[in-house]
Parts: sequence; structure tokens; C-alpha cells
Amino acid sequence: MENEKEFTKEELEMYLRAVLEKTIYSKDLLAEILPLIEEVFIADFELTKEGIILDMLNGQKFKITIEEIIG
Repeated sequence: MENEKEFTKEELEMYLRAVLEKTIYSKDLLAEILPLIEEVFIADFELTKEGIILDMLNGQKFKITIEEIIG
């Protein structure tokens, strides 16, 4: 079958870890995403229990939230 992808050992291990991973909570996912956002935007950042607050240098303010979709 020519469309089947063969995984490297490392890719297969990462896939299995992802499948077996424990429950991820929104606040934990926000904390993991924050460093990535900090690399892209020049702003002041605050991680709160409601989300990530971006206070931009031009005076704009944003809140990034994550909500799990169940069902």
C-alpha cells in the first residue's frame, strides 16, 4: 500500500506516549503554550486561572483562553 506512512521508532514512541497521556487540563495547556506565544509577540504576559493576558505595547489588551470540548 503506497500511501501508508512508516513511523520511525522515535515517532512511534511519541505517538504511544500521546495516546496514553493522562488528562490535560486547560490551565496546564495554557502554561505549556505561553512560552510559544512569548516568542512571537512583544508584550507583557500574565498567566491567570482564566487565561493568558497579553498587554500589547500599543495599549491593546487580549485574553487567550482554552476550553475543553467534551462530547
